Amino acid sequence: SARSARSARSARSARSVLASWPLRTRPRNLRCNCRSQGSGSQARGEELRWLDLPEDARSTSLPGVDVLPLLLVDEVHFPGSEVVLRIARPEHCKIYEDLLLAGGRRVVVALFDRRKVRVAAFGTVLFLEDLREISAATDGTAKYVAEHSALGRVRLLQLYPVVSERKGGGKAHSGVPVAWKAEVEFLEELATPMRLMSVLGSQLKELTDLQVRCLAAGGEEEWAAIAAKDIKRLLEEAPPPSELLALQGLWRARSGMRIRIDGNEVKGLGKLSVSDGKLVMRLKDVTGVRKIQEFRARIPALNGSDEEQVLEWDDGDLWTRVAQLPPLPLDGFGPLAGLWRVARRWRDLGVRRTELQRSVLQWRSAEDLARRLQDAEEGAEAQWEAAAQENELRTAETLWEEVLLPCQRLLQAPTCAERAEAFRDVLAMQATRLRLQLEVLESSNSGRLSDG
Repeated sequence: SARSARSARSARSARSVLASWPLRTRPRNLRCNCRSQGSGSQARGEELRWLDLPEDARSTSLPGVDVLPLLLVDEVHFPGSEVVLRIARPEHCKIYEDLLLAGGRRVVVALFDRRKVRVAAFGTVLFLEDLREISAATDGTAKYVAEHSALGRVRLLQLYPVVSERKGGGKAHSGVPVAWKAEVEFLEELATPMRLMSVLGSQLKELTDLQVRCLAAGGEEEWAAIAAKDIKRLLEEAPPPSELLALQGLWRARSGMRIRIDGNEVKGLGKLSVSDGKLVMRLKDVTGVRKIQEFRARIPALNGSDEEQVLEWDDGDLWTRVAQLPPLPLDGFGPLAGLWRVARRWRDLGVRRTELQRSVLQWRSAEDLARRLQDAEEGAEAQWEAAAQENELRTAETLWEEVLLPCQRLLQAPTCAERAEAFRDVLAMQATRLRLQLEVLESSNSGRLSDG
C-alpha cells in the first residue's frame, strides 16, 4: 500500500509538471518537420498537421508573412467566436502589455498537444477587445482577463521562443520557453454559395430520429442529438436586422459588467429585437417562475463619428461600447459564418458532455472510497487516488479524440465546402454510436421480455 501511495503521488507530480508546460525537446527546423496525424475520422483526405516546438529558431522575415504573439491553448477556437483568457504568467502578461504599447491588437492561439509536445499547424488569430486587471479579485493567481473576438484562420509557418530578461529566461521547470512568436500566413475565407441544410440536413434528421427511438427504448438523451436540434435551429434562424448588426460586440454596463451582443442574443441575459424603432431586450427566465421582463432603449445613431456609443435603457442602466467592431474578414451571418456558429455549438456541447462524464466518474470513485473505508480495506485511499487519476486521463482522452481533434480538422479544412463535408462526417460518426447504443437497448429489452 505504501508503494501504491508513492506511485500515486509520483503520478500526480508528473501530471502537474506536464500540465504546467511541455517536456524538453531537441532543436528542430519546423519547416522541415511539419508532420501529419491520421487519428480517427479525417477531414476528406487531409490529415492533421503539427509543428514541433523548437528551443531556438530565427525569424526568416519572408515577404507577406506576419509575426504575431502565439499562445498555446487546450482548445480550438473558431472564427467569429468570443475568446476569454485569464492571463497569469509574467511572460504572457508582458505579451499583452507590449501589444498595447505597440498599438497592436492581434494575437494567435493554436491547439497544443501536451503529450507529444507539438502545436497544430493551423490556428486562429484573435482581436483583443478588452484587457482588465483582476489581481485583487483572484488573490494574485491571475493578473489580467483578456476578451477577444476570433477573426480568422492562420497557417503557422515558423515558431520561435521569446527570450525573457527576468531570472530563469522565461522558461518553465522543464527548460522550455513559455512565450512564443509565430510567423503566420493569413488564410482567405471565400464565401461559397451553398445551403448548409442541403449538406447537413440528412445527418441531422438521422440523429434526431435515432434519439427518439433510443428514448422510446429506455435510453437517455444523448448530447449529439441535443446538438443536432440546436444546429438545425441555428441553420434555420434568420439573420438579425441591420439595427442589431451595428450593435454587435462588447459593451460595459453601468455596474462595470461586460456584456456581449452576438446576433440577436445578449450572452447570458436574453434576446434582442427591434420594435417600433426601439431596441427591446427580453431577459431569460431560467427558473420558469418569474414573468419575462422586457427593457427598451433608443437605437443609437451611427454617423461615423468618434463619439462614444451608448445604450440607455428605460430601467436606468447605461451600456457603453468597450471596443469598436473588430475587422471581421467574413460576413458574420452568411453561409461561411453560419457553419462556424454551428461548429461552435457542437464543440460547446461536446465539452459539457465530457465535463459531465468527469463528474459522474468522480462521484462513482467517491462512493467506492466510502464503501472501502467503511469496510476498513487497506490502501483504500491510495486506490482511490489511482482511480481518480485514471478517470482524469479517460476524460481528457475522450475530450481530445471526440471533440478537439474533430474541431481541429474543421479549422484546417481549406474551403467551406470541405469543412461542411468534414462536419457531416463528424455527425455521421455520432449517428453510428447512437445506432450501436440503440441495438444494445433493444437487445436488452427483448431479453427481459423473453425472461418474463
